[in-house]
Amino acid sequence: MRLLLLILCVSNLWPRPAMAALGGTTASIEQDRQTLRAEVIIPNAVVNKASRFSVFTMRVGRNTLKEFLNSEGIVFAIAWRGDLHPDFKTLLGQHYSDYVIREAQTPRGRRYGLPAIQTAQIIIRRGGHIGDFHGLAVLSDKVPAGVSEEELF
Repeated sequence: MRLLLLILCVSNLWPRPAMAALGGTTASIEQDRQTLRAEVIIPNAVVNKASRFSVFTMRVGRNTLKEFLNSEGIVFAIAWRGDLHPDFKTLLGQHYSDYVIREAQTPRGRRYGLPAIQTAQIIIRRGGHIGDFHGLAVLSDKVPAGVSEEELF
């Protein structure tokens, strides 16, 4: 048990590559773009001055990826649309393991659509069909006041 705790403590001190995943910063978006081999379409466009958030839009193949940043420069949401699901491990960053656990526990319905996945910190909504997948991952506690999910889709 002590060895496990020691390994966990040391691994948290090990440097990790910066990612503009949920909870990442503005400075790490370029690393995210390189990891995903994405093309930046619209860099840092201010979408809503009243809510003070901005969005970076990238294209990965035929998929569009939007990373939303709050006024503190933290990625609070990521939206995607395209013919393939995005690389969730890269986009969710430190929240990926929580997503995998919750996704495995989420029952599947008999009808169309996937249920939302919610953990203590994130909400992920996914949908679509072959050739047109879309979704939104939101870091709940970092969303600027007055911003709704509809504004982000």
